[in-house]
Amino acid sequence: EKIISKNDTILELKDQIAELSKSKERLAEVEDSASRLSESKQRVLSLEEKIISKNDTILELKDQIAELSKSKERLAEVEDSASRLSESKQRVLSLEEKIISKN
Repeated sequence: EKIISKNDTILELKDQIAELSKSKERLAEVEDSASRLSESKQRVLSLEEKIISKNDTILELKDQIAELSKSKERLAEVEDSASRLSESKQRVLSLEEKIISKN
């Protein structure tokens, strides 16, 4: 009876070892998944930083476009003034010619 009892104990211990082995394998799988998840999280953080950087660049470019637009408007104003000045100069020259021809 002691032998049977010891055999039962051995079988129970073997079952426990088998369960612990399965648990150990499952733990390794979970640790591997956690490692992959951590790597994915780092990639996401890196991508977020790149997006923030690109958004900053976009804002800077929009500011530059606004400044260039203002410069373009100012250039149009200057060109318009230059055109009016040229017309005025032509009228003055024309008047000078008339005055000279009358003298």
